[in-house]
Amino acid sequence: MSIIPDSLVWSLVRQNNCFMQKRNGNTRRSGRVVLSGEPMNLKNVHSFKYSGLANSKAVGIAEGADDKGRPCVVLTQKSSKKVNQPAKAVAQTLLKKNNRSSARAVKAITAGTFYREDLTQDALARFCIVNRATRAKRGLAKPMVTKGRRAKKSA
Repeated sequence: MSIIPDSLVWSLVRQNNCFMQKRNGNTRRSGRVVLSGEPMNLKNVHSFKYSGLANSKAVGIAEGADDKGRPCVVLTQKSSKKVNQPAKAVAQTLLKKNNRSSARAVKAITAGTFYREDLTQDALARFCIVNRATRAKRGLAKPMVTKGRRAKKSA
């Protein structure tokens, strides 16, 4: 079986797929917005760069569970070598250490191995958001502390 080029897959998926979410703007200035709910789409934007369906190399960061059932961050990476075997084409990495070492792991997987260097900043931003949400679920998030005169007055 031959491998289909990414541009051909994008031309087939671009107009219509089950992950597209079309939103109409409320005014003339804010035009129509097309979002995407693909599993490996870091910014949820319907474009070729961020598409997890069309690209043979894609990175996704989502919330998952570790072997004990606790919530943690899962980094998924698509392998371009196993296109014919979809079940084996996705590798998952659990990021359950502290923020700094997990961020280093995200950088190492995207830019360090020359995988998708253009997605490094977007992957780090997504990691920070998902990590904060999982820490809040586990009860590890620190309470918001505001500084200043009004904070002292309300306390």
